[in-house]
Amino acid sequence: MKIQPPKNIPLHDIIPVGPTLLMGAGPVPIPKEVAMANSIVISHLGESMKQIVGRIQTMGQYVFQTESKKIFGIAGPSSAAMEMAVTSLLWPGRKVLVLNLGLFSARFAELASGVGAEVTELLPEGHEPFRAHHVKAALEKNHYDVLTLVQGETSCGVKNIELEEIIKVAKSFGVRTIVDAVCTLSTMPLQMDDWGIDVVVVGGQKGLSAIPGVSMIAFSESAFEFIAKREARMPHWCLDPRRAYR
Repeated sequence: MKIQPPKNIPLHDIIPVGPTLLMGAGPVPIPKEVAMANSIVISHLGESMKQIVGRIQTMGQYVFQTESKKIFGIAGPSSAAMEMAVTSLLWPGRKVLVLNLGLFSARFAELASGVGAEVTELLPEGHEPFRAHHVKAALEKNHYDVLTLVQGETSCGVKNIELEEIIKVAKSFGVRTIVDAVCTLSTMPLQMDDWGIDVVVVGGQKGLSAIPGVSMIAFSESAFEFIAKREARMPHWCLDPRRAYR
C-alpha cells in the first residue's frame, strides 16, 4: 500500500493573514517583537541560548517575585509545568490536598493520581473561593504532604482571594504548596517569597503576553533542595528539574 501525498492547501486558507481579535482567556495578542523572535530559529548550543536561559531566570525572578534561581522555561504548555511540579513533589504513599474550584484545579488531582499519590479533593461552597479557615479545618483532620490550588480558576472565573492566608496556614502545618498562576501572574499580585509558596507555574499565553505552548516554573530553594534529595524514582526524564539544573 502506498500513501499518496495529501492535497496541498495554501496556509493562508487556514491561518488568517492579518491580526486576529482573540476574545478567549488565552492566548492573547502578542507584541510584534515577540512574534518576530518566535519566527527565528537559533541553535540550542552557544552563547545566544546561554543568554536566553539566563534572561529567563532573571526575568522570572521578577515576575515570580523570588530570589530563588530554580526557575525553568519549559517547551510545553502550562500542563507540562503542572506535571513537573506534581511529579517532583509527589509519589506513591505521599498525600495531597487539592482545592478544586473547577477544570484546571482538578487537573492537579489527575496528575497526582497518575503518580500514585493519595488524593483528597476539597470542594468549594457553591462558586465561592476557598478561605483560609476551610484549609485549616481540612489540615487539622488529616495529614497531607502537599497542597495544590489555583490563584484564579479560568473555567469559572473565581479567584482565591485569600491565597496568601491559605499558603501561611499550609506552611504552619508543614505542607508544601503548588500554585497554578497560569491566568493571573503579572495581572494580579503574587509574592512567591513573601507568601512562602514552594512552587508556582505559569503559561506564556496569558498575562505574560507570550506565545502559547510554552510555560515557566519556579521552585523555592527549600522545595528544590527537598526534590534533589528524594529517593523515589522520578517518572519523567524531560520533566525532571534536577536534570534541568545540572
